[in-house]
Amino acid sequence: MHVQISFMKKIITILAMCVIGKINAQETNLTQFNVNPIWVNAANTGITDNWRANITSRRRTNYVNEASYYTTAVSADAKIFSTKKSALGIGILYTSENYNSISKNYLAGLSLAYHRNIYKKGNRELNFSAGTLVNGVSKTLRTINMAGNFDTIYNALRYFNLNAGVSVYGQLNSKTTFIIGTAVDNINGPKENFILITGAKTVNFGFKTHASINRIISRKLNLETMGLYIKQGAAQQIIIGSILNYKATNSFNLGFGAYYRFSDAVCPTLVFNKNNHKINLSYDFTVSNFTVANNHQGSFELSYSYAKKRAKSALKQ
Repeated sequence: MHVQISFMKKIITILAMCVIGKINAQETNLTQFNVNPIWVNAANTGITDNWRANITSRRRTNYVNEASYYTTAVSADAKIFSTKKSALGIGILYTSENYNSISKNYLAGLSLAYHRNIYKKGNRELNFSAGTLVNGVSKTLRTINMAGNFDTIYNALRYFNLNAGVSVYGQLNSKTTFIIGTAVDNINGPKENFILITGAKTVNFGFKTHASINRIISRKLNLETMGLYIKQGAAQQIIIGSILNYKATNSFNLGFGAYYRFSDAVCPTLVFNKNNHKINLSYDFTVSNFTVANNHQGSFELSYSYAKKRAKSALKQ
């Protein structure tokens, strides 16, 4: 009897993972997408005047077998060369997803971007950037046999994928900055095997469109508003967010706001910013039918960012 219950729990777990997979497609699922800008678009590499390092950890639980699904994203980028009109940015990206040892996905990549100033007059500025990201992907997938035990279908499936994107960014006036961009993933058409499917299948192209605007409201307040649209095959995802930041002291800012993942979750967020250090905390309250699998437990996400100003730079966001 215990074996049958365990077997059914694992079946339900895998079905729940399929639902997650339909939402995520080949994408790492992050609420705080703006914390790891290279993951969004390779053209964002070196887009600011800062040396940046970011790490995000996300945890969600499937109540059926109390399994925890962990997602981690790490990125770092900086300008390595700049002139009065142009600059180069370089960055690294690492992501991992561990679904209770049923599925483990790892990605490590290197990004490069070219930035060009198009227009600058007074407080108005317009810049263009184009970037590419080359990733190495490693996956381990498992299935279960009729005895209720996990079997390994294949281990360490490895391939490379190529992503590219463009962004336009700058200043509308002394109080408003913006970024708008789009990216295409899996340009090289990598292939992978899927559970219970014979032969290799080409990974679908992925498309991302993103936008953000930062508006200074007063001496103490500024408002960040951002959005991301992801599409891969038949799956798509839309996330919007807004954070109001309060300048408590010259070295400490406190922010609060929320993200909303359409037809999925509402995500209240707190932000703590002290000098070069920034911490983001958010919790996803599920509003979709996926509450059947997570028992309304949602997902917790924590991010840490470090940014240090360069001594001198020609291009300013």
